[in-house]
Amino acid sequence: MATDIVLTDLTNGTLSTTNEWTGTGVFDVLVNAVNKNIEGQYNLGRINAADYATVYLGGLQSVIQQSMQYLLAEKKAEADTDVAIAQKVLVERQTKGFDDDANQKLLKQVLDSWSVGFSVSQTAVAVPDTIKVDAVDSVMKQAMTNLGMTVSTNPLGL
Repeated sequence: MATDIVLTDLTNGTLSTTNEWTGTGVFDVLVNAVNKNIEGQYNLGRINAADYATVYLGGLQSVIQQSMQYLLAEKKAEADTDVAIAQKVLVERQTKGFDDDANQKLLKQVLDSWSVGFSVSQTAVAVPDTIKVDAVDSVMKQAMTNLGMTVSTNPLGL
């Protein structure tokens, strides 16, 4: 979502052949409302011809100012939302990174333990009975699953 203000956000209006201001920008919508209100007040006799220009100019200045304030507030809200979303994604990725790190360390510890157990075994030609337990294999498989590893392995040779 772009947070830059472009002219068409403010106005894309034109004066029609029937002297109606058209457009969908913030200024266009507000100036149309002010124009109709001033016209209605003039038709009711509440504004006379001498005051019409003063009232119209004041309304026009106010509409320009309020249109810009509205656009600035809207774009700031969009930017704030973008920042909040980016921060949420960052926290999610950091959390996953911490989890992955913990799983990698656990996997390394299990494999190191297995390696040490195998290398110091008196019967090093086979997997020692002391590490032929489901717990070691299940810890390793869970760590690999958590890391998104899809390669099936059986380090214990079971």
